[in-house]
Amino acid sequence: MSVTNTRLIEVFWKEYVDGFIFHDLEFGARKAEANFLVALGEMCYVDYFGKLMRGKQGSEINFKMFLRSYMPQYTGVLNELYAEVRCGLVHSYFPENVDVIGRVRDPKTPGPAIWREGGRWKIAVVTFAEELKTASNAFKSDLLRGQYINEFKNVILKDPGLHRIPV
Repeated sequence: MSVTNTRLIEVFWKEYVDGFIFHDLEFGARKAEANFLVALGEMCYVDYFGKLMRGKQGSEINFKMFLRSYMPQYTGVLNELYAEVRCGLVHSYFPENVDVIGRVRDPKTPGPAIWREGGRWKIAVVTFAEELKTASNAFKSDLLRGQYINEFKNVILKDPGLHRIPV
């Protein structure tokens, strides 16, 4: 792993991942209480992290790849999560079988931040953001070890605006 790649990853994470993605999720959930907007963003960011892994577009493939690799608690429900939650939020905003129920998962009922209850999906957006942050940090660690580096660079060096990363 060259110093250039390490710097590129570190600066990208500082500026974009921590500076924009998680800052916006935190502000939207805790300060603005924009739960549906945050849930929508979270689903799109899962797609984006998957795109960084694969090096190309493909929402469903990217979404499932990232969750399978870094958020295994959702592996058993990938198809439903993509179709009902992600696509429901992206294309309908108020999906038929999804409740954005709150910001934090009740500590008395441990488990993932997105779960099914009574035939409906429930989302605790702050808890999911925390899970996503942990997953993105694991992905960053893999990048720093050289895994997915070419795919990562293929995306960030071609995306409009991201070519300005100061390295």
